[in-house]
Amino acid sequence: MTITQADIRLVQKCWFTMSNHASSITSEFYRELFERYPEYRQYFRNDLKVQQEKLMRMINIIINGIDIWEKLEPEIIKLGKYHAAIAGFTAEDYHNVSETFIWAMCRYQPTEAEPVVSDEQMEMAWRKLLKLVSTTMLNANKSNNKINHS
Repeated sequence: MTITQADIRLVQKCWFTMSNHASSITSEFYRELFERYPEYRQYFRNDLKVQQEKLMRMINIIINGIDIWEKLEPEIIKLGKYHAAIAGFTAEDYHNVSETFIWAMCRYQPTEAEPVVSDEQMEMAWRKLLKLVSTTMLNANKSNNKINHS
């Protein structure tokens, strides 16, 4: 599943349109994540508002930097290594988080969506972006594990 320039533009347009709901989206995301997967709550010992702000910042960094992936990728790798160190996240974990994030995003879809873009196209574009990010993070996780076992 390769992300295209058209996918990138869809995701950017969607996020820029919805960014005034970012706080609500991240709040709903964490509420739903912990409801679906209560075992993840243990990884968030700090104030959840701080975590929501970190997530919003990272989403903004990804959305604004996706056009220059080669410059963004080292940050994503660093984030993947961090998640490997604190929780040893697996492909299933990244999938669970991605699905929950998409669920939260869908709750705040703008009503003035462009008629030529279907909800399915928008959702697929987000899935491709999240897959790229999670695969990069997971590969950093695997790389980190190899380093630790050497």
